[in-house]
Amino acid sequence: MSVRRARPGDADAVARVHVQAWREAYLDLLPHDVIASRTLEARRALWRAVIETQDEDTPVFVGEAEGEVAAFGKAGPQRTEALRTMGHTGEIWSLYALRAAHGRGLGRALMEAMLDALAARGHASAALWVLASSPSRGFYRHLGGTEVLEGEDAPGGAKEVALAFDLGARSAD
Repeated sequence: MSVRRARPGDADAVARVHVQAWREAYLDLLPHDVIASRTLEARRALWRAVIETQDEDTPVFVGEAEGEVAAFGKAGPQRTEALRTMGHTGEIWSLYALRAAHGRGLGRALMEAMLDALAARGHASAALWVLASSPSRGFYRHLGGTEVLEGEDAPGGAKEVALAFDLGARSAD
C-alpha cells in the first residue's frame, strides 16, 4: 500500500476508480439515474484535465494496492462559503476507494496526505461533505471529523453533512 501525488498517466485509472467506487458507495443511497450519469468517458476527460492542472493548492493523490490505483483523493481551498465563514478554509474535495481496498488503511493514508497538504498551505481547518446516510460518515468521525453543517446539495437531492478537521496540530513545514 502506498500513497503518492497523481501523475498524468494515472488519469485513466483514477477515472475507473471514480466510476466504480461511486457505484459501489451510492448504489443504495442515490437514484439510479444519478449513478448511471457518471460515465467512464466523462470521468476520463475530467481527471486528465484535473491531474494535468493540479498544483500545490489543489493536489490530487492516488493510493495504490498491489501496484494498482485503488483509491484517490483531491484537496483544495474550501468551496462552500458557509464553511469558509466558519473558518474551515481547506476542503477535501473527493476521496474514493474501491470496496476491495476498504479496511486496508488506504483511505486513512489518503486523508492524512491531503490534510497534511492543506496544513502546509496554511489552512488551520478543513471540511468535507458526505451523504448523511453514507457509512463513510462514521469513517470520517473516526478520523477526528466533527459535524459542523447540514445541507441538501447532493445529487438527487440527498442530504449531506459537513465534517471539519482541525489542522492546528499538523506541521506547516
